[in-house]
Amino acid sequence: LLRSSSRSWSAMAKSLARLAATHRSSLSWISGADGSLGGGPSRIDLSLIITDFTTSAAPLALSIGDSLAVADNATAAACPLPMLPMPTLAPGGANSSMAQLLLSDNTLACVLWVDFTNGALDFDGVRAGTTKLPWGPILPKLAQKEGDKPVILHLVASSMPTLASRAGTGLRATVDFSVNSSVLEADNVTRTYTHALAVSADAGIDLRVATAANGTNATLVGNVSSLTLDASVADCGALCPMPFTNSTLALFTKAFSATVRAALDGLLSKGIPITGGAGAVGLVNPSVFFEDGYIAISTDFRL
Repeated sequence: LLRSSSRSWSAMAKSLARLAATHRSSLSWISGADGSLGGGPSRIDLSLIITDFTTSAAPLALSIGDSLAVADNATAAACPLPMLPMPTLAPGGANSSMAQLLLSDNTLACVLWVDFTNGALDFDGVRAGTTKLPWGPILPKLAQKEGDKPVILHLVASSMPTLASRAGTGLRATVDFSVNSSVLEADNVTRTYTHALAVSADAGIDLRVATAANGTNATLVGNVSSLTLDASVADCGALCPMPFTNSTLALFTKAFSATVRAALDGLLSKGIPITGGAGAVGLVNPSVFFEDGYIAISTDFRL
């Protein structure tokens, strides 16, 4: 699932190459780089096993192949997605820095699997305008029946999200949501259920490596770069019949995109830690490249 490679034409790289040749037998199957990341329902357990430790002379390179197992911290259940093979070095622009970290898209998807399994993709109490605006043009019956009241949404992921990296299109995620809609009554506490929608989201994801000023505390974070929604009526409640036409779907997408984008951006902003703080290697100019089935983090570094 994970491969890290280091390239340098300096004496440091030669030292690393000699170190690899000397200690290959003792480092090939080291286990124990275990730990956990995150908090609450998003907390994951990681187990790292070094599966190969190789060098090459031209170009001078050190490659460490790792098997990274992701498990649910709450239940100890292992992520069901399979490990995928990856190259020693990524091609193109990612191949011009001192070090690469290649991360399978299934590794990232396993993080979302933990979120989904433990209910972290449950967003309740989301305020979404009023029955008049923006919902009046989309669902006229809602305002006719309820008058002018705030609309409160409860979004729950109804299927495990998918994640796929492609060299030509970048990283894309898909997720289905069940969206229950209620109106907030005059006491600002009571909610009255009105209807439910089924929403499918297809999102383009941008990734970057955020660091402290000295390059430490590197964290892989993301945000939604594009979003396409498809919606249908799951339960029309007291608003039946409630057809969703092409025109109302377009209005819905415009009104609802900001809500879904904010929920996904909040999740992606938590990030995945790459390096630690004091005493850790500092990354210099880290960049993220998208390849078929994996992402490549390319960086120089300072010790």
